[in-house]
Amino acid sequence: MAEADHDVLALRDTPMLTDVRLRGMGLHYFRVPLTNVTELHLAPVGFPLSYAAFCTIIQSCSASLITLVVYDALVFNLAPSHVYDMPFLRRIHIYGTMIPISELLLSISAPDLEEISIAPYTRGDLVLLEEDIMHKRSPRFPKLKSLTLTLRSTFTEMIESVFDRAEFCFPGINTLVLPSFDWSLMLQCLTNSVVPRWPQLDGVALRALDDDFDVLHQFILDRQDAGAPIRTLYLDAESVKKFLVHYEDMRQKVSIVVEADPWLTQQSAAFYSEQESRFLGDD
Repeated sequence: MAEADHDVLALRDTPMLTDVRLRGMGLHYFRVPLTNVTELHLAPVGFPLSYAAFCTIIQSCSASLITLVVYDALVFNLAPSHVYDMPFLRRIHIYGTMIPISELLLSISAPDLEEISIAPYTRGDLVLLEEDIMHKRSPRFPKLKSLTLTLRSTFTEMIESVFDRAEFCFPGINTLVLPSFDWSLMLQCLTNSVVPRWPQLDGVALRALDDDFDVLHQFILDRQDAGAPIRTLYLDAESVKKFLVHYEDMRQKVSIVVEADPWLTQQSAAFYSEQESRFLGDD
């Protein structure tokens, strides 16, 4: 859809907006002041933004934005020709498929970025970012500490390759959020590595645990034996109950078990929060 093919409603009397959420035709028809916006959600329905329109939006809030959340096929033909400085950006959440993730991440400079969510991750999402980092020989987001991943694949080799690339692109992670129901397979793939992935990793968030705690137990033991122990587990309320019942000895190896659901916290503030499994990659 060409940006000039329709009238645009400019809301100029709302200069103090700090939380803006545009979905569907709102992306195309509404233009709101973004100079003070700290949280921005952009979700297409049917028609993606042109690259020029996307750049206009990002540029207008680049000096204030703290949280950026994008959904599905947001931008048509995203091919970064300019890098936008976003000095206060701390969180990027990328939900849905058909998003050129590498291109999005390469279009911004956020030296203090702390958290990235990719849900779901699909094959090749980080290839261009990986190539850029290899060329420059330095991480793009040096202060990144938290990574949320959901995956569509249930093949071990594919999951391991995902972790390999994610570790290369985001090497300093200390908290890994794995909200998928196949968490046990993902932990197995983390355990299979000869050298523990993310040596600084000391916190893992899981949810909806079933009764198969052996994989979790082995993961914790292996990390401890490798000198990279998991000190904090973040579990939802039901999972905490199961954990405490099944593995009393594991409590001696994990310093803190926190009743928390980081994924639910993310989703409660997002579009489509009523669709619990939409971005889990389990369908």
